[in-house]
Amino acid sequence: MLQLIIGISLGIILLFVIVLLVTEMMATYPVWKQFHRPADLHESSSGSGKSASSTFLLLLLACLVVLAIVALLITNKMPGKQVDENSLVHSASKQESIKTEKLVVDSMSQPGIFFRSESKWEDGKMYCNNRVFFENPLPPTFTEMRFSFQDKDHFQISELQLTPGDFVTETNGYGGVSALLNHSTVEMSVKEYGRIEILQVVLDKKFQKH
Repeated sequence: MLQLIIGISLGIILLFVIVLLVTEMMATYPVWKQFHRPADLHESSSGSGKSASSTFLLLLLACLVVLAIVALLITNKMPGKQVDENSLVHSASKQESIKTEKLVVDSMSQPGIFFRSESKWEDGKMYCNNRVFFENPLPPTFTEMRFSFQDKDHFQISELQLTPGDFVTETNGYGGVSALLNHSTVEMSVKEYGRIEILQVVLDKKFQKH
């Protein structure tokens, strides 16, 4: 749109210059001068020659300006630039399609123990809220717990190694422990984060009841 406005404005300016040139030529060579004396015509011939040379130079300069403008407009409308813009739009839409918030869960073979990781990706990092839920009021103890984040083919993307000191206790309405909560941050790209689909929790030692 801006290029169109510029082209129209320059066209109007060029038309104005052409009108000025035509007016100057008519003023330089009026019809009534052919009835003057030869001496007058000879005297004015030198001046009109100079004016004609200036007029030709101005006209040539105006034509060069018009050619440059037309070449610029054609270059800006080349299909290669349009292809580049389309590829940028496609890349942006592909980037937006990657989810930046996820919820993955896992459970142990032992009944009453469940694991959940609620996460989001922002500024090159994955922020996690990791929870361990217990159905029993007295949860078992552990020495180390590993949260393994994997893709759909069970290939590990990232891992968190957690100890009991990394968790805080959440209680139920009766004062019993309902869950353990951990907040963690892991550096990763948005592409890696987009591949996470599975949570697998591994305990180095078996749960032991109090």
